[in-house]
Amino acid sequence: MMKRILFACGLMLLGLADYTHVGIWVYSEMTAADGRKVNGYAVYNLYQMAGDEGRSELKQDFPAEFFASVFDLKTGIVIPTPEVQAEILRVLNSKTYEKLHVPAYSVVANPYDWQYQNCTNFVMNVLVAAIYGTDDRAEITQHLRAHYEPQTVKLSGITRAVGSIFVDGFATADHKGGPLKTSTFDSIARFLATYGMAQAVLEVTEEGVVEKQVAL
Repeated sequence: MMKRILFACGLMLLGLADYTHVGIWVYSEMTAADGRKVNGYAVYNLYQMAGDEGRSELKQDFPAEFFASVFDLKTGIVIPTPEVQAEILRVLNSKTYEKLHVPAYSVVANPYDWQYQNCTNFVMNVLVAAIYGTDDRAEITQHLRAHYEPQTVKLSGITRAVGSIFVDGFATADHKGGPLKTSTFDSIARFLATYGMAQAVLEVTEEGVVEKQVAL
């Protein structure tokens, strides 16, 4: 069933397990190691750098790498409308894609600020750039504040104050002392569903595939 869904659309967003990692999957023709042309999914990701967890890098890899360290196969899928898919592809194939990347990484990066970034915020930035046809960071932030509500992260004051000691890539300076809010698979899915830009929102587990209910 999972395979059937993957090959049913050209572009989709996938979130792993607790949906804190999200990548953009694009079905396309690729060149194999032996030079053969094969069809499959290329995955566009922002990854926290190993050995330097306060930094990130953009990588284009494949489903095997995307699921490599997964212990729970629970996966969320958002299939955007064809119109939105086309605009996302335009961004992926332009200089805008790399221009949107902020190398400074925080697991709780504020989506309304560009001091830090994580994979979910990056995907949200790509979406807004695609939908509104802009690569201007100030304009993207304006649209986010007007139309997008990120997930609130509930932490005690002590955890927030000393989190960076125990969690690599944990920084909160971009929240300016306010509530911690960051992007998640669910908040991205809610944004697309609210504005009629999602064909389907699904959840895949070892038991099968179900339509995921999105609270609007």
